[in-house]
Amino acid sequence: MAAELWTADLIVSETDSLEDARDGGSVGYDDTETKLRENFNTLYEEATTSNNTDHQWLLDFVDDHCDIDDDIVSSSHSSESDSPYDQCRYAVLDLLLDYLEPAGYILAGVAGLELL
Repeated sequence: MAAELWTADLIVSETDSLEDARDGGSVGYDDTETKLRENFNTLYEEATTSNNTDHQWLLDFVDDHCDIDDDIVSSSHSSESDSPYDQCRYAVLDLLLDYLEPAGYILAGVAGLELL
């Protein structure tokens, strides 16, 4: 029961943080989104520079939901506006929240919490 409670609290807290970022309340990145940014950019680079089709799902997602300008994507991704993730941030956050929000409510229900 304690594990479900802790996990539900973690998911709800992270969901709140990501919603705040998606809705423009937080411009900077928290630790979770910083790691997400790094992983997304690495995966995007692998998907666009190799002939491996393992990451085609990512390219399909980007094509369907993002407007990435390859001319301003730098290899270092140092600026918070030039990386693929930064250009696709709100679509990625929407996707994550589509999964995190229901998971938080389910776990909270299992733990006996009422979040509404």
